[in-house]
Amino acid sequence: MSRKRDLAAEILRAVADEQLQHSLNSLGERLNMLRAAAFPDRQEYEALRREARRIKEETIAHLDKYLAQLRAQVEAQGGKVFLAQDGTEAAAYITQLASARGVSAPIVKAKSMTAEEIELNRALIAQGLQVLEVDLGERIIQLAGEKPAHIIGPAFHKSKEEVRRLFARWLEIPEGDIPQGISAITALARSALRQKFLQAEMGITGVNFAVAETGTIVLVENEGDIRMTTRLPPLHVALMGLEKVIPTLDDLRVFLELLPRSGTGQKLTSYVSLLTGPRRSSSGERPEPEREFHLVLLDNGRSRMRADPALREALYCIRCGA
Repeated sequence: MSRKRDLAAEILRAVADEQLQHSLNSLGERLNMLRAAAFPDRQEYEALRREARRIKEETIAHLDKYLAQLRAQVEAQGGKVFLAQDGTEAAAYITQLASARGVSAPIVKAKSMTAEEIELNRALIAQGLQVLEVDLGERIIQLAGEKPAHIIGPAFHKSKEEVRRLFARWLEIPEGDIPQGISAITALARSALRQKFLQAEMGITGVNFAVAETGTIVLVENEGDIRMTTRLPPLHVALMGLEKVIPTLDDLRVFLELLPRSGTGQKLTSYVSLLTGPRRSSSGERPEPEREFHLVLLDNGRSRMRADPALREALYCIRCGA
């Protein structure tokens, strides 16, 4: 799925971009302050890191076992699982699924670094499908035709004036009608996106963690867009790298103590969703009619990384941005 890129030229442009460099420094300083405040006890922080690493080492060492358990549990709950060897296979599965289900409304897509990895949007659009990023930062970046600038704040480098211009073009209204206040701009975007959620036939998310023991995927967020992406469209596709699996729900406790505080300095994010199979009826006994859940497991070189002692370290990362 990758295109040939002139990385040297991209790096030089980024280094020469004064606004980008200033924004990056400011973001780094703020996140470091928030993390320090979230972990006043350094010993607790290091203990959590050691325990998280122990769990990840165990999981990666026995990855086939835990992936098989995850697949069995997801399928037992009425979901479907697809193992993609590379990005091309993953994107093809998702695009073919959308076509087979006759998806015509814009696909609502939550923030996912794994989707960025395989250029999923590009593949969907190439097949005539519409994709709407519903994370606010990702939506700004999509409107600007750019790539996310940071794992935590994809649009952190965009000024309020740039965002107002982008939103005016998106909503097809005069720039003067876009409010000045950040909260008001956010409310305007939320209102516009909510209509798209109600019309959506397919939602795509990433996965923060997948629990092998129960077949549960875990999604951590602050905006609420991920929850709507998983609950409103009848078809939910979750895309995850193989390394996102963890053995048990008890293990999840360690990561939920570590991830929000390391990422944004919060004790817990505003929303934590634990989803097991397709959305169920109010009684919880069975999936709702015409509800589908597909879990796409992406290898894309991870098995080779696992076999390399140096590269294996990257599979222990929980993508907190620290």
